[in-house]
Amino acid sequence: MSPPTHNSNSKLKGQKLKLLAFFPIFLFLLVTVFFSKNRHSARAASETHLYALIEVTTPLTNAQKILIRDAMLELGRQSDSLPSRITHIRRSLDNQKVIIEVVLPERITKAKVVSKLAESLPWSEATIDVNTNFTVFGSLAATWEESRHEAVSYLISHSVEWETSE
Repeated sequence: MSPPTHNSNSKLKGQKLKLLAFFPIFLFLLVTVFFSKNRHSARAASETHLYALIEVTTPLTNAQKILIRDAMLELGRQSDSLPSRITHIRRSLDNQKVIIEVVLPERITKAKVVSKLAESLPWSEATIDVNTNFTVFGSLAATWEESRHEAVSYLISHSVEWETSE
């Protein structure tokens, strides 16, 4: 094998310089991914992502149903980098029940939902409390996946209330 020539040394230096030019980009991507994962992990640990059923037990006008729908959407996020973390609702055919998927900063209770809804609705907390039923799918300690699974099971077993017949 012959010793490297001047020409091959300059090619090697050129390749090293090209690699070094990409190093800051690589470092930036590595740091971004690391901090992004840690941020989402910390955020997820302090938040509750769940499905809940909210049922209004008294008849409502269409305008009242729209007010309640808008108030429920305000319970959670309207935007997030992950679409599954945006608040979603699904109304029953009679619009008296709503299943909500929501990410909240803390564990939820009926009292907290009633209080939050009372901020957006023209009724008192007492009126909302008496006229609503509130069920968290999968219990308050459930993971998002457990809550989702129970919500889907509920929809299957109560499909007459939620699906139109074809």
